[in-house]
Amino acid sequence: MKLLFFFGLFLIFLDTYAQRLKLDRSRSEARFEVKNAGIWVEGRFGIPEVVKVHFDENDLKNSYIEAEIEVGSITTDNKTRDRNLLEELYFDAAKHPTIYFKSQKIERNKDKYEVTVQLRIKYATKTFQIPLEVRTEGGKKIFTSRFTIDRLDYGVGKSSWVLGDHVKVNLIGIFTIEP
Repeated sequence: MKLLFFFGLFLIFLDTYAQRLKLDRSRSEARFEVKNAGIWVEGRFGIPEVVKVHFDENDLKNSYIEAEIEVGSITTDNKTRDRNLLEELYFDAAKHPTIYFKSQKIERNKDKYEVTVQLRIKYATKTFQIPLEVRTEGGKKIFTSRFTIDRLDYGVGKSSWVLGDHVKVNLIGIFTIEP
């Protein structure tokens, strides 16, 4: 399984908010799945350390999200596979140690949001839209997003009948609302 990627793309989502939010690192996650030999293989990235966020539901025009995810934080619970993913064919972590994520525009779509994001992995940068759900539960703001990307768009691995091209990404950011 060679691709496993995605990341903190979202946990990304917020160290700041119109209200002051504190990221709950123990409950937030960036998971992904990719087919390998016909079986879905799961992985995750560590929570990003570099995060810049301003998200105000009443002022989306001035809201933004920006994050850098360390490629070396990838884990698929298989050390050999994880080492392979850091090599030149896949993420090339020596030359491209971070994945960069930046919102371009955030729009409300009924009770959800559409976020136009710019994503850089290795040498490729792509712009696309992702869905975002935001809800409040018991003093917490919870941000979730599920979307699919094509690993080949970013030069992660090569076309293969064994490894799937499409990667399902599931991001959850849980934040404590501070007074």
